[in-house]
Amino acid sequence: MADTVLICLSHGFHVRNIVYSKLFESLTKRFRVVLVLPPGVQVPEADRPLLRGAEIESVQIVPHRFENAFLFLRKNVFAGRERTQTFNLITEIERARHPSLYAVAHRLNAVFGRMPAIGLLWQRVESFFVHGREFDGLLQRLAPTVLLTVNHGTEAFEVRLLRAARRHSVPSLAIIPSWDNLSSKGVIGADPDHLVVWNQIMRNEAMSLYGFASSRIHVCGGLQFDLYAAGPTAAERATVLDRLGIDPSRPWVVVGTITPKYFAKNAEIVDIINEAVDAGRLPAGLQIVVRLHPQVVNDPVFGDNLEQYHERVRRSARIRLSIPRILRWGRISPPTHDDSIELMTLLHGAAVSVMPASTLAIDACALGAPVIGIGFDGRETRPYAQSVRRTFDFTHYRRLVEQGGLRIAESADALIDEIAAYVADRDRDRDGRERVVASHLGALDGAAWRRVDEVVTMLAEPNAVSHRMMPRQRCNDGQ
Repeated sequence: MADTVLICLSHGFHVRNIVYSKLFESLTKRFRVVLVLPPGVQVPEADRPLLRGAEIESVQIVPHRFENAFLFLRKNVFAGRERTQTFNLITEIERARHPSLYAVAHRLNAVFGRMPAIGLLWQRVESFFVHGREFDGLLQRLAPTVLLTVNHGTEAFEVRLLRAARRHSVPSLAIIPSWDNLSSKGVIGADPDHLVVWNQIMRNEAMSLYGFASSRIHVCGGLQFDLYAAGPTAAERATVLDRLGIDPSRPWVVVGTITPKYFAKNAEIVDIINEAVDAGRLPAGLQIVVRLHPQVVNDPVFGDNLEQYHERVRRSARIRLSIPRILRWGRISPPTHDDSIELMTLLHGAAVSVMPASTLAIDACALGAPVIGIGFDGRETRPYAQSVRRTFDFTHYRRLVEQGGLRIAESADALIDEIAAYVADRDRDRDGRERVVASHLGALDGAAWRRVDEVVTMLAEPNAVSHRMMPRQRCNDGQ
């Protein structure tokens, strides 16, 4: 029987990044691929062909009563000082809810966060209580050659699985799914043996923020961007534009939304642009395509009111609505592969894209579309500390601004002026967008999957155990 590769899928975007990639196709041809799914995730029979013959295993985990406390201490007391001071919205929300608690944690972190050994010791303390023995039977039965995760050990399910893999001497590889994960999303609770990152920036973050040795970090590009290398085919373009009712002979602006939890004025931005066309400040033939974030479609926490967008479509013939098509797999809702093609087509042909701080800016730059960041709060004025403007100063987004990859509109008038300028000249700021692509995506050659495949092959070799990274082997050679 072929060697077994175990792949953990715990988020809808992991399906997009892995299952739709040529990497998954290659792995299923050469290995026995087993997908391990967290509680509450079920793949309907109708969607099983997407998995190309991969097997499915579900594992129930047992929450520890002190697990949330362990997580709080890991993130806010024992994490490195640089890591705990990176900006992100989730941390801001948590601090606003519990200011006294976070003030105490900040003082403690000023001491413990300067000692990496203490952070590693805390990982061991956590693993004594949250050990992941729920996975022992699975690992004994399957004896996998290598474990792939698309989370780098920050979430409870993967933390347990990575700890179990280490006990069973199974080499692990975490594929970092997004540009901001290392700097602003979670803090590692269990070290993967190896990391796959998009670029040198993320490689340096893994070393400086977490102390990973450079030999354990592999710069491969982003799997989800392989699709963009060739761009949409003529048939794909025609299909998407026809389905959405977009006239290919007239320019369109893509308005990307994010969860109202972080920006509640998405619909007002659509109104501001539409009213500017009515007033003659933007070309009369301009089409407005509202692209909703996949997370807002079927999420009880981060979801949006979709009716407000349908209402605007009914009122104005120039507004089109791109609602991500999703698969309903219980607790996760992966976008369909066709939806990735729709997003690519919209951005590839857009005169300009408009959005609050969002990963969509990377997609737009990769596809040549100008980017305008929403740096104002709709029709109201809010102080900087509560304004969407501050999100462009977050660690990961600030780089895009500095590289000239986008312009920030700090008022409605500025937004209209910037849209008009890009509709007139799409090549404006093209060099800045190219710098973003070069620094964040590298060659964008469609071969990120092949580079990741080579790392998996290395780990699957008979001597793969020599590639394991024990915590004491970590170093700070990137500092």
